Amino acid sequence: MNQAEQAIKANMQTFADAWREYDAHKLASLFVEDADFVNVFGQRLAGKAEIETGHALAFANNLQNTQLQFLATDIKFIQPDLAISHSYWQLEKINSNETPKKGVLTCVSQYIDSQWKILAIHNTETRPLPFVVNEDN
Repeated sequence: MNQAEQAIKANMQTFADAWREYDAHKLASLFVEDADFVNVFGQRLAGKAEIETGHALAFANNLQNTQLQFLATDIKFIQPDLAISHSYWQLEKINSNETPKKGVLTCVSQYIDSQWKILAIHNTETRPLPFVVNEDN
């Protein structure tokens, strides 16, 4: 794993750490000022300030008592300073018997001012398909 991959994966770990701490400011610090974040409900948060405010509200409400972890992150470099990553996540409610939710966070990151910053994220919850996919047909 090269330094760029390590840095992008470190950003995803910081994202999960900020979630665990319910620290919207720390989470937002990973983004550029004019970043975009589309959450699992399809709501677009435009700009770093809105990303911070939106997560602060979510941490105080529907995301309260939840823990996020990334199970794996795949990274593809579009250019040496531009990458797209897919981070596969699991979200658990603390002290709950509910089945954990799973999803994928698609992230575009750019190397700016000697650091990797997030330009855009699209978050999607994954669910089992209601049918079987058969690639032979």
